[in-house]
Amino acid sequence: MKVRNYEKNSFIYLIIIILFIIEIIGIITLCTFKNYSYKKLSGIVISKNRIVLMINKKEKELLYKNQRAYVDNYCRKYKIIDDRGKIFSKGKNTYYEIIVDVKFNDKYKPNDVIELSLKDKKYKLINMFKIIWEGD
Repeated sequence: MKVRNYEKNSFIYLIIIILFIIEIIGIITLCTFKNYSYKKLSGIVISKNRIVLMINKKEKELLYKNQRAYVDNYCRKYKIIDDRGKIFSKGKNTYYEIIVDVKFNDKYKPNDVIELSLKDKKYKLINMFKIIWEGD
């Protein structure tokens, strides 16, 4: 009995195996890829490579937890020079003054405002899809 080309199943099996491998690679990528959210902190330049920050308690914990910050789209290592403690309270919020040593461009002069971006939370890509799937 002669088998015709359209009766052969080997091509169908090959396509099913390739699609299965692509799905496995996609699931592994979704589970391992991480995305970060960032928190911006504004500070005032006080001298060369020194910034004074007035931040609340959550931002202070975030500052102590991280070691690197983004300044002008460059990742820079920073060092906390002085923690002057509680400056003032407004309602339930307490604000602290912290002096940070970080490298930045010479275009910033004293009393200029500069922004630091710190990594806040880490999200897996699969969790983002779950949030989108559930909706509001």
